[in-house]
Amino acid sequence: CPQAVLHPFGRRAYLTILDRNTRIARCGFAVFHLHVDLQIVVIDGESMITAKAPFNKEFTAAIYKNGEKYYAVVDWAATGGAELTIDGNTVRIYIGETGTYTLTATCKGVSASVAITVNN
Repeated sequence: CPQAVLHPFGRRAYLTILDRNTRIARCGFAVFHLHVDLQIVVIDGESMITAKAPFNKEFTAAIYKNGEKYYAVVDWAATGGAELTIDGNTVRIYIGETGTYTLTATCKGVSASVAITVNN
């Protein structure tokens, strides 16, 4: 009856097959420890908005880590000279001119954005 014996040495391991009628066969393989922290940022509402000027709306960002809501404060930014009033993970954006703008919430290198087109 063959046996398999695992001999761990650090991060490498050797698997040895033992059988009474055969020689010992040895095969090396790597043992990996996979731990991934998946973090995402979500901004409530639509990811693309078309509106008439002036545009004034409040957005809230949420952070999820490994599928569960996680509290951390985001950094808000907007392109095109949009005015932001920031209160933690909530922002009010005011855009008075026509054009294309991007509102972005970032936390620890991960971000979410809303594309806003304002016309007459």
